[in-house]
Amino acid sequence: MTRKCLIALAVIALSFGSIAQAHPMWQYGVTTVIIYDWAKKTQTVDVYIKVVRWAQIYTRYAVVMTQQTDGTFCGCTWVQVCVNFPNLRIDASLALDETDSQEDLADKWHLALGYFGDTGPRDPDMENAPDLPSCVAQQYTQVIGPGAITDKATMLLAGPHLTGSLAYVALCVKAEGVDPQAMQFLDNDVDKANIRKIGTVTLTYYPNDPPTDSDWGTSITGIDAIPADLGDDPWNPNGPAPNGDGSDHGIPAGA
Repeated sequence: MTRKCLIALAVIALSFGSIAQAHPMWQYGVTTVIIYDWAKKTQTVDVYIKVVRWAQIYTRYAVVMTQQTDGTFCGCTWVQVCVNFPNLRIDASLALDETDSQEDLADKWHLALGYFGDTGPRDPDMENAPDLPSCVAQQYTQVIGPGAITDKATMLLAGPHLTGSLAYVALCVKAEGVDPQAMQFLDNDVDKANIRKIGTVTLTYYPNDPPTDSDWGTSITGIDAIPADLGDDPWNPNGPAPNGDGSDHGIPAGA
């Protein structure tokens, strides 16, 4: 009796094993092969860069004024300018050192800015700079003194001056009616003891032309890249900037 039961269990087990077989397509020794015929595909994506207005002024040496045959004192130094857009406005203003009462040193003070052409890449030590122009022959703007007509000198760089062709601009300072007894000569064998600092020239530079669509424009995705705040005031070509900082913008070329 026991043996019959074991045989019956074995038959049932074989029966369940047959039911658990794989899909019928495998029952007769058939091998299925799936072949992927997939060609390589390529897609291109364009890459852009947004060009922005950029300008930088490089200075190295101070202006040292020396006495001229006509009794005036004047001197010049080079300023290198790198700019990637046309019509860069450069302003120069002179502030005399109040502690030394430098306004009493001369009757009138003048500034001049002059463009002298492209000179190649940046020259940090100005070793390859051309000879400085004569400070006497410059077109000066009166900045301090009786009857002063303006408080700054200004110039316009008409064209771009890129990395390999920076512009050389001469900055000159002149003093008229200098009192030769206003400053004491020091005979103490100290190098440069008689080269005294009397003031500072500040150079301010900015686009002369109003902003255009090229300054921000529309991106290739259709999202406008607009500056955060342009202000509500229209561009005034002869007055204060829209941000109210008092800078003169839009001065016509040759002004």
